[in-house]
Amino acid sequence: HMRILVLDFGGSSVKYALVDEDCQVLLPGRCIAPLSSPEEFVSTVEKIYTGTGSVAEGIAVSIPGYVNTKTGVLQGSGAYFNLYGENLVDLIHSRLSLPVAVENDGRCGALAEVWKGALADCNDGVVLILGTGVAGGIVKDRHIHAGKNLAAAEFSNYIVNPNQPNFL
Repeated sequence: HMRILVLDFGGSSVKYALVDEDCQVLLPGRCIAPLSSPEEFVSTVEKIYTGTGSVAEGIAVSIPGYVNTKTGVLQGSGAYFNLYGENLVDLIHSRLSLPVAVENDGRCGALAEVWKGALADCNDGVVLILGTGVAGGIVKDRHIHAGKNLAAAEFSNYIVNPNQPNFL
């Protein structure tokens, strides 16, 4: 069975596990979010990889913010300020020579719901995820809709009260 190391980088912690192609979760865990630097981020990925037995054949990263899935760059927004402008795919791949995929956390949630969850029988839908921030994902014709500027369903950024422009 193929095993992928899945890493969900949240604002306060990283949730992780090995997952097989049947969506079986193996060796789940959690650690403190590496918010201080790119080096702390990639070291955390490496420690989790070795701590789960170094058996993963690829790495999937879920992270808050504007993620360009084509380039691997975290373009901004979200809790990982010190990673803005960094190519997360290259950063991880330089330390661990494995295939790496990176996507916005809300979109990962939406993809999971389309694959095995509440949206499995739906063509279109919206997923809302409440954590340190408010994430989301929009599904159109069973595909993720990222939006023109990679900001679709970035609910944490929406103005709640227009009379308080700096509300968030």
